[in-house]
Amino acid sequence: MMNRMSKMMLGLALGLSIQLSAQEVLFTVGDLPVYDDEFVAVFEKNRSVGQQIDPKTPQEYLDLYINFKLKIAEAYAQQRDTSQRFIKEFAGYRSQLAKPYLTDKASKEGLLQEAYARMQEEVRAAHIMYALPANALPEDTLAVYNKMVALRDRIVTGALPFEAAARNESADTYSAKMGGDLGFFTVFNMVYPFESAAYNLAKGEVSMPIRSQYGYHLIKLLDRRPAQGKVRVRHIFFKANDRSNNVESARAERSATEAYDRLVAGEDFASLAKTYSEDPNSADRGG
Repeated sequence: MMNRMSKMMLGLALGLSIQLSAQEVLFTVGDLPVYDDEFVAVFEKNRSVGQQIDPKTPQEYLDLYINFKLKIAEAYAQQRDTSQRFIKEFAGYRSQLAKPYLTDKASKEGLLQEAYARMQEEVRAAHIMYALPANALPEDTLAVYNKMVALRDRIVTGALPFEAAARNESADTYSAKMGGDLGFFTVFNMVYPFESAAYNLAKGEVSMPIRSQYGYHLIKLLDRRPAQGKVRVRHIFFKANDRSNNVESARAERSATEAYDRLVAGEDFASLAKTYSEDPNSADRGG
């Protein structure tokens, strides 16, 4: 009567799907058993690729598989599995293999549709931010959240204008000067929690505290409009900021005024930008 090994090899050679009723040891490497269903699964998985590159009979493939298991056993004996190089490489392979199984196709499609819909519209929002590290302790997170809820209550009851609160309270000092106004933006311009909150507000509405990696935000929707598309601009830049002294500021203003007068007189913008602009990233491209 044909033994299990012979029956399995014959079935593989004939291209039959072998249904094994129970695991049986095919061979052992030291004390480690290798079962027949493991070998069949690997053989079937690699058969189509192997036939195109280097066809093997089931017996030849079994010999290769035995050598493969022997090499693994030797690597364990040499403790190669504990080296930092192996651990890092293995983690990379594991991450690559796991990625397709961790992707929810339905959710991905929903996000694509959401992004496309938001691309058709721009929103103008203002915000007040309380800074908070992404890894803040729960008690610190709760304290900041409660503080922001209290601030929101004062705003929505009319006790405190949003713009005044932004100027005095917001950790985003740039927008605070404009009463928290961030101007118009569209999808992908802001971090996702902020973007979603802004798009889901009614005009004039103030959100509950929204958590991002920067901290908590109160968001007020100021306006909506159809998407304006993208524009391409040139600029001629002269350095001056809040830390510049009076001489530096006056020099930058004088240079900008001179450039403006020459443009009005008909000189080429790109040529002036290449010659005078102090923005090295754009000057070579004519601003």
